[in-house]
Amino acid sequence: MRYLLLLIYFFLCFPAHAETIKLGFEQNLRGWQEKVFNGSVDYQAVVADGHLVLRAESRGKASALIYWQDIDPQRYPTLRWRWKIDKILEKGRAGEKAGDDYPARIYIIYDSWLPAFARSINYIWASKLEREMMVVSPYYRRSVMLAVNSGSEDAGRWVIEERDLRADYRRAFGAEAPLIKAIAIMTDGDDTGENVTAWYDWIEFISAEREP
Repeated sequence: MRYLLLLIYFFLCFPAHAETIKLGFEQNLRGWQEKVFNGSVDYQAVVADGHLVLRAESRGKASALIYWQDIDPQRYPTLRWRWKIDKILEKGRAGEKAGDDYPARIYIIYDSWLPAFARSINYIWASKLEREMMVVSPYYRRSVMLAVNSGSEDAGRWVIEERDLRADYRRAFGAEAPLIKAIAIMTDGDDTGENVTAWYDWIEFISAEREP
């Protein structure tokens, strides 16, 4: 009986999974790895509103920061984050190689039996694509761009975004979302040759069991 009581106490005090998985940015960007595509973007942890955020400054460059972590979208179906841009890209055109740059984007990279076949959804702050529009990447057909924000109306101020990962995956690929393998952040201007700066605060995955 004593062991049973201890087991019950353990599960009550230490739930199987947290209500929220939250990613932030330490001074040395520990846990984040840079992937360079066409020159290195200046990613730095800076203080804003009294805490550390990520500033991404692209001067016609393209690189991403990747955080490798397994996350089950069935357990954590809600993605929420906070970001800001200084401006849009005047030559930005989603779905075209010559305009495939975005002031800010967050990749969700899903599991695949072969990494080269991995699917991903890019939640983008588009320059001209209408909000909620979805287009296939001109560079990789298993990656889609979903415009969660667009245009310059919200430029210069912090915006909170929230997405249903399972619904977005079904819409993009017509199937249930598999395990998430990585999260990536990218601000780029190499295709348009333009300069742009964005800021990213926290990124969090919210449990389906969290109370409203």
